[in-house]
Amino acid sequence: HLFINEETLHVKKNFEKALRLCTGDVIFLSDQDDIWKPGKTEKISRYFKEHPEKNVVFTNAGLLENNTLIADTAWDKRDFNGAIKENCKDPTAMLQQLLLKWNIATGATMALRKNALARYLPFPAFQNYLHDHLLALQAAVENSLGLLDECLIIYRMHPDQQIGFRKRQVPVLLLPFYRVLQITKKILLNGKRRKEKRMIAAYLKKYTTESFPAGNAVLESV
Repeated sequence: HLFINEETLHVKKNFEKALRLCTGDVIFLSDQDDIWKPGKTEKISRYFKEHPEKNVVFTNAGLLENNTLIADTAWDKRDFNGAIKENCKDPTAMLQQLLLKWNIATGATMALRKNALARYLPFPAFQNYLHDHLLALQAAVENSLGLLDECLIIYRMHPDQQIGFRKRQVPVLLLPFYRVLQITKKILLNGKRRKEKRMIAAYLKKYTTESFPAGNAVLESV
């Protein structure tokens, strides 16, 4: 089905509308020209059946650049491997990773239960948090976020991506100026991001549950 918006909704509101329009028991996000591996829907559907306490799940992804599958995966690009990945099997470590470090739940790999959707919508208007990060945080803080340690999609990288894993190509002569610009931008944004992080921690408190008291402790530490 094709739905045309009467006005521009931008990323989060567009995903919000699409999620509300879905009617199946399990919703799979697919927002660009990624390749789904055979068995993806069966494996994720089986995961939900075997883990009734989980409302959202994400997986790893292979990366395709210039029509070639590269060695690194999506999780490798986010340094989500080894001991860090093992630690995040603990729900407290997963919440700390998502809230205090960076998002490792790529939206294109995510799936969620339709009957849990009302808990997570509408998405709050936090500037530095997109739909996938918000879904992961909201599920993680109530210990209903799962992960499947498998590449179930192949994520295409291309030069026109606004957000993704592909590094910006900068001419060698301009690299020193670009690095100074990036460092300056990071310094200027740090204060704003700390403030927003405290705001989202306060927002997430409504998702905390008695069965996962450590979730509230993580939020209080922000």
